[in-house]
Amino acid sequence: MSDNSGMDAIQAETAQLLGLLNKYETELLSTAWVEGVIDTDYTECEALPARFEEQHIQTNWISLLTETGRVCRSVVQQTAAPSDTSADASVLERSSAPSGFWTALAESGTQHKHVISLLFYFMYSGQKSDASFEERQAGMLAASVYLDLLAIPGSNAFRVFHPVLYSRALDSFKLLSALTARRGGGARRPSRAAEDELGVEEDEEEVMEPAEAARLLRLLAGLLGDLLLLTERFSLRHGAESLEDTVQTLVEITRADGVRPELTHNAFCCLTSICRPLHGSVTRSVALVLRALIPALLMVGEQPPRALTAGRDLAVRFVGQLVRSAGVLAEPALQTLVQNVCLRVPERAEQRQRGAQAVMRLLRLMPLPLYTQTLRWLRDFARHEKTGHRLFALEVLSQLLAEGLRGSTSDSDTGPGRRARRRSSRRSPTPDSTSESDPEDWEAAQRRESAENAREGGRESRAGGRQSRAGRRESRDGERGSQESRPESQEAGPESQPEGSGGSQEDGERAMTHAFLVRLIFAQCRDPAATVRARALNVLAECTVSADSATRAAVRRLFTAGARRPSAERQEGSGAENEENEEQEDIMAMLRRRAKDSKVMVRKSSLQVIENIMRLNPSCVTPENLQVLLEHCRDPALLARKQCQSSLIGLVTQYPADDGVCEAVVRGLLPQIHDPENKVQERVIQFVDQTILAGIRPFEEGALSRPDEQLPWKLLDLIVKFCFQKYLHTIMQAVFSGQKIKPGVFRALRSHVGTANNAPAWMCLALISRFAPVEQPLFALDYFTEQIQNELMTEEVFALQQSLHVLQFSAARLSPEAATRLQTQLTGLLRAAALPVELLSAAVDTVAMVTLERGGEDGYQQRLEEWCGPLIEDCEDFLSKELLQPGGGQGSLWEDRLLRQIHTLGDLAQLVPQRVNKRCFLMLQNIIYVEKNGRRGASGGLQDPSARLRSVAIATLGKLCLQHEQMAKRVVPALGKILDVTEDPAIKNNVVFTLSDMCVRYATLVDPLMPQVTCCLKDRSLVVRRNTLILLIRLLQEDYLKLKGTFFFRLIQCLLDPEPEIRQLIRFYLTERLLKRQPKVFFQHFVECLFLYNEYEDHESYNKLAQTAREREVFSLKGPEQRPRRMLVYKFMLEHMPDDQRFQMSHKLCQDILGGVVDGKIALSAASVPLLRDTLALLSCDEIKLQSLKTSPEDAEPATDASGMAEVFQAVAKKTLISQVVKKNVIENMVPIIIALKHKLETARSPLLKELMIYLKDLMKDYKNEIQDILVADKQLAKEIEFDMKRLSEAAEGAGDGDGGEGAPPPPATPRPATTPSNRRIQSVLVEAIRSAHRMTAGRPAAAAEDGQPPPEEPPCHNGGGEGGRPAADGSPELAAAAPAPAAAPAGGPERQSPGLGSPTRDLREMLRAISTPQADGAAPNLTFVDRDVSAILRLSPIVRVSSRPPGAPDTPAGGGDGAPSERRKSARRGLVADLAAEAIQEQDERA
Repeated sequence: MSDNSGMDAIQAETAQLLGLLNKYETELLSTAWVEGVIDTDYTECEALPARFEEQHIQTNWISLLTETGRVCRSVVQQTAAPSDTSADASVLERSSAPSGFWTALAESGTQHKHVISLLFYFMYSGQKSDASFEERQAGMLAASVYLDLLAIPGSNAFRVFHPVLYSRALDSFKLLSALTARRGGGARRPSRAAEDELGVEEDEEEVMEPAEAARLLRLLAGLLGDLLLLTERFSLRHGAESLEDTVQTLVEITRADGVRPELTHNAFCCLTSICRPLHGSVTRSVALVLRALIPALLMVGEQPPRALTAGRDLAVRFVGQLVRSAGVLAEPALQTLVQNVCLRVPERAEQRQRGAQAVMRLLRLMPLPLYTQTLRWLRDFARHEKTGHRLFALEVLSQLLAEGLRGSTSDSDTGPGRRARRRSSRRSPTPDSTSESDPEDWEAAQRRESAENAREGGRESRAGGRQSRAGRRESRDGERGSQESRPESQEAGPESQPEGSGGSQEDGERAMTHAFLVRLIFAQCRDPAATVRARALNVLAECTVSADSATRAAVRRLFTAGARRPSAERQEGSGAENEENEEQEDIMAMLRRRAKDSKVMVRKSSLQVIENIMRLNPSCVTPENLQVLLEHCRDPALLARKQCQSSLIGLVTQYPADDGVCEAVVRGLLPQIHDPENKVQERVIQFVDQTILAGIRPFEEGALSRPDEQLPWKLLDLIVKFCFQKYLHTIMQAVFSGQKIKPGVFRALRSHVGTANNAPAWMCLALISRFAPVEQPLFALDYFTEQIQNELMTEEVFALQQSLHVLQFSAARLSPEAATRLQTQLTGLLRAAALPVELLSAAVDTVAMVTLERGGEDGYQQRLEEWCGPLIEDCEDFLSKELLQPGGGQGSLWEDRLLRQIHTLGDLAQLVPQRVNKRCFLMLQNIIYVEKNGRRGASGGLQDPSARLRSVAIATLGKLCLQHEQMAKRVVPALGKILDVTEDPAIKNNVVFTLSDMCVRYATLVDPLMPQVTCCLKDRSLVVRRNTLILLIRLLQEDYLKLKGTFFFRLIQCLLDPEPEIRQLIRFYLTERLLKRQPKVFFQHFVECLFLYNEYEDHESYNKLAQTAREREVFSLKGPEQRPRRMLVYKFMLEHMPDDQRFQMSHKLCQDILGGVVDGKIALSAASVPLLRDTLALLSCDEIKLQSLKTSPEDAEPATDASGMAEVFQAVAKKTLISQVVKKNVIENMVPIIIALKHKLETARSPLLKELMIYLKDLMKDYKNEIQDILVADKQLAKEIEFDMKRLSEAAEGAGDGDGGEGAPPPPATPRPATTPSNRRIQSVLVEAIRSAHRMTAGRPAAAAEDGQPPPEEPPCHNGGGEGGRPAADGSPELAAAAPAPAAAPAGGPERQSPGLGSPTRDLREMLRAISTPQADGAAPNLTFVDRDVSAILRLSPIVRVSSRPPGAPDTPAGGGDGAPSERRKSARRGLVADLAAEAIQEQDERA
C-alpha cells in the first residue's frame, strides 16, 4: 500500500512539474534560435524572440523558476538514490533509462531542448557584467533548475547534460567572493579578483544593497544544495573536465572569506559525495579533491592570515575524514598530496613553515606503513637538486624531531626485543586503520608492500651508488677550490651519511629513528647553497636544545661519541665508502669552518650550534671552539656579533668556573662597548651591570664558595690582567649615567680591600669614583700610607695606583686636615724619588686635584707653581749633578732614582711648562742621542746609558716638546733618526708614542717621519708592531694623517703579519672604517701595488715613490717565493671592491700592464716577468669576476608578491645589462690586447705564454662565440689558439690523472734525458734543427710538391710559444715541448734563419749527427723523443727516414718495391750520421 502511495506522490509531483514547464511556452521559441544556441555549444546566445517576449511580458520569471526548482527538487528527492555498491553498468543503465517524467515531457509537446536553451539564456544574462539584480536572480534560479533536471533519472537518455552548460551553471558561484566582500552594507571593497569575475569597472562600480546581497547569498546556498543533490544521484564519471571543475568550484567556496558555515559544510559534503564509486574510481576522485586542496593547505591566497589558518584547519580535518571514509583507497592519494605539498610550497620562509605544519598534520593521518614510506621519500627529497625543496625538507625534518616520531624505537634498542616487536608490528593492524581485517590478509599486504619497497629500494641504492661515486669525484675537485661549501653527498661526514639507501622494512625502521634524522640534517650543513646550510645549522641548533630526550640523545651521540663513525660501521660499507669516510674531517672542525663562511646566516647558525654543543657537552669547551667565538666578536655582520654575545654570556653562565670561558668573555665581550651598533653596546652594558656589579657581595669568610659568586671577581681579575680598564670605564660610564650609585656598592667593594680581591676591588672603586666620589675616602689615604712603606709587588703597586685615583676623584670629600696630609706626603715622596715609576703620574695628578679642590680655580696656576717649581728645580739639580759631572753614579739603584727624576720632570712640566728651562732639554738629549759611529753620545759622568733610561728620557722629552714648539722642531728629526738606528723594542715603542702625541699638535713636523714610523710595522717585537698599528689607525681616524706615499702599501701589508691579532685589527680597520670613508681606496692603489711589490721601476708613471734601501728591504715582497703573500694582498683588495670597481680594474690591468707590454712601455725582460705573471693570475682569479654575475638564484629566496617579483625582474635586467657591458669591454678592449701580447710573447719565447693561455682559456669559457667572431678573419691564429687550448687541456688532464686516488697505481716513469754536458749540446742542436726546418719549409709548400710529396698538414705552429722556449729543470730545453715557428711568413719575405744554420737538409743532417754521435765515455746519448716531433721529422726530411716503431719491434719491409735496406746501407748511414753529429758538436763548442 505504501509503495502505491509513493508512486501516486511521484506522479503528482511529476504532473505538477510538467504543468510548470508548460507555462514556459517554449514552443514560442523559434527553432532557429534554439539551434543557434545549441550550435554555439552554449557559449553565447542572442536575445529572446520577440514573439516569446511579448507572450511573457507579464510573467514573473523569478516566482516561476523558484516554484519549478522546488517541485523538481521534490521529484528528485522522492526517487531512490543509487547505492555505492551498485556496479558501474547498472548505474549507467539506471541514469540512461527513460523515466516517466521525461516520457511525459515529450508527450506533452514540450521539447526539452527548448527548456534547456531557455535556462541557458537566463544563466547567460545573469552572469553578464552589467546584469541587473533581477537578471542575477533568474540566472541563479535557472542554474538550480538545470541541476535538478540533471538529477532526475533518465536525463542521460535525453542528453540533458552538456559540459559547457554545466560549467556555466557552476560559474554562478563566482559571485560568492564579491558578495561576501560586500556584506556589511558595502563597507568593504571587494577584491580585485572578485571585480574581475564580475566584470565591474573600477570607476563604474555598482553598489549593491545589503538586502540584495543577502538574497543572492540565499539563492547561492540553494544552488549549492542542488549541486549536492546532483552529486548524490548523477554520475560524472564520463565528464572528467566537469568533475574537475566541480571540485575546483567547491574548494573555492570553502576558501571564500566570510562565507556562512552552512555553505562551507555543504561544499565539503559535495566533495565527499564526489569521492563515491558513483563518479568513477574512488582513488582518482580522492586524488582530484586532495590536489585542489593544496593551496588551502599551503595557506596561499589574499585572505587575512586568520582566514588562511582557519581554511587550512578545515582542509586538514576534511582530509582526515575523507581518508577515514575511503580507507585504503585514499592512501596513495594522501601520499601524493604530501609530495605535492612539498613540491609546490612557495619559496618563502613563512610559507615553508606553514607548509611544514600542514605536512605534519597530514602525516598524522597516515597508517604506520604509509608513514614510514613517506619518511623514506622525505629522505630522498632532502637531496633534491632544487634549493627550495631541500629547504622545505629541513623544515619538515625539524618539526618531525620537535613533535616526535610515530612508531620510532630507541637508537640503542637492538637485539631480539626489537626483532620481536618488528614481528608483532607486522601481525597487528595500525591503530589508525578504521576497518577490521583478517591477520593473514594484513600480513599478505605487508609482504606485498615489502616486496615493492625492496624493488624500489634496489633501484634507489644503485642510483645512489652512482651519485655517490660522481659526488666523490666532484668532492676532490671542490676541495681544491676556494669555496669550502660542498654538496652533502660529496662532503657529508660519517655521522651525517644516512645508513642505507634501500627501501626495505629495515630501512623503513631506520628512517624512523631520531639518530637517522639528525644525521640527515647534519649532512645538509655541507650543502652548496648557503640558505640550506644556514637552515640546516639552525635546525641542528634547535635539536641540541630540544625538549625531546630522544633528539637530545641523538645529537649527543653525534657530537660526543667521536669525530668519526666507529670502525665497525666503516667496515660494513663498501671500499669506496670506506675511502670516503677516511677523508672526512672532525665534526667540530666542520662547524668551525662553517663559522668562516661568506654568508652571514651560515656563520650565525654555526656559531649557535657550536655554543649549544659546548653547553651540551663540557668536553667540547676547548680553546679552539672558544677562539671561534672570540674571533667573531669582530665579525662585520651584526647578526654574527650579536650571536657571539649571546653565546659567550650563555657559556659563562653555565660554566662560571671555567677559566677559558671567562677569558673569552673578557677578551671578546668588553671591547664590543665600542661597537658601532647601539644594540651590541646595550647588551655589553647589561651583562656587566647584572653579572659583575650586581654580583659583588660584601666579603665574608667562606662566603665566596660557589662558582657563580666567584665569577664577578674572576672577570675583574682578568680585566686587570689584560689591562681592559678603559673598556670597563666606558661601560660604567654608561651604567651610571643619570643613575645614582647605591651606597651598598661602595660598602661591598670596600669590604674586599686587603683580601684576595684587593686589586680588582680598588680598580672598581677608582672607576666608580669618577662618576660618584666616595663619601669617606679617608680609608684610601690610610691604605696608601700603610702600604707605601712596605716592599711593593706588582699587584700591590697597581692597587696603590688605583687608591691614588680614588683620592684624586674624591678629593672634594677630604677634610682640610686630610687634604693637607695627603699633599704633604705625596710631595715629599716625589721630592725624595721614593715612589715607583708606575705611581708617579697618579701622585702628581692627585696633588694637582687636591690643590684645585682646596682653593678653587682662582689662583690655581700660582698654587701649582708653589709646589711644582721646587720639585722641578730639584729634578734639574739632580740631573745636572749626575749627568754633567765627571764620574757620575753607577748601579741599578742609582739608575732607578734617575728614571724617577726624569719621569717626574715630564709630569710636572705638563702642569707648569714655563718653569722648564733649556738646560733640561739639553740633558735629556744628551741621554738619548746616538752618534754616527753607533756609540751613544754622552759627556760628563754618564757613559753608555741603558735602553730603559733612554726610553724614559724619550717619553719625557716628548712631554716637554708638547709645550715648546721650537724645541719640537729640533727634536722630532732626531727621533726619526733614532728609529732608523735602534733595535731596542722599548726605545722604538716610546719614540712611536712620542711622535704620535706630537703629530696631534705638530702634524707638519711629524709627517716626514711617517716612513720611519711605518717601518715599525715590520719590527720583530709584537708589542712594537701592535702599538704602532693602533697609533697609526687612531691618527688616521682623527684625520691627523693622510694615506699618501707608501703609507697605504705598508699598512695593508699587516695582513701578512704572523700574529692573528694584528691581522684581525688591520682587516677590521680596512673593511669597517677605511672603506666606509674612502670607498675607492683599494681601486686607486691596486695597480701601484703590483708595480711596488714586484719592484718594477722602469715604468714612466708607476712606482715612483721615494724609498730608502732599508725601507725597500723591510717591505720587500719581490721574488717567486713571496708570490703567495702578494696574491693574498691582491685578492683581499679585490674581494672588497664593488662590481663597478672590479670591472674598471680588469680593464685597467689590461690597458696599463698588458697593453703597456704590447706598446713597449713595459719592457719584456726578467724584471717584468713577475709583474706580468701576477697580472695574468689576477685576471684569471675568481675574486676579480663580478659578484652580480657569479651570484646564483640558489641562494636567493624567490619572490611571490608583486613587489618582490618586480625586484627580481629588476635584478635580472641589471645582471643582463652588466653582462652585456662586460662582454663588450672584453671583446673590444681586452681580446685585441691579449692576441697582440700572445704574438709578442711567442716572438720573445717568453715563459709567460702558459699563464697567458690560461687566462685566454678562461675568457674562451665565458666568451667563446664572441672571441671566435674576432678570430674569423685570422684563421691561422684561430687554429693556433685552438691547438694551444687543446695542449693546455691535455696537460691539465695529465696532471689531474697523476693526482689520482691514493689507491691508484703510479703512472709509469718517463725516461728523462741524461744531464751530461754532451747531451745538453745534442738536445740544443736538435731543437734548433727542428725549428729551423719548420721555418724554412713553411714558406715553401710548392717545393715539397715538386718532390712528389703533398704539402704536409701540420698542427698550428708557434714561435717558441708555450713551454718550447722554457729551459728544463736540468738547464736543457725540453724536447717534448719544442714547437716550430708560425707557418705564415711575413709579407716582406721569408723569415730570417737562425745563425749558424743553413738549409733544411743541412739542419736535418746536423740533427742526425747529434743523434748518432757517441759520448766521451762511448755510451749512446740518452735522448727522449715524442712521437709528434719524430713524425714532424719524417714529414720534413726528404733524405732520411726515421722509424717511429716502438723499441724492440722487429724490422719490417717498407712499403713499395725497394724492400728493406741492407745491412751495408744501415752501417754506412750510421757512420755518416756519426760524422755529421761530431762536426755539429765541434761547431757548437767553437761558437761557445
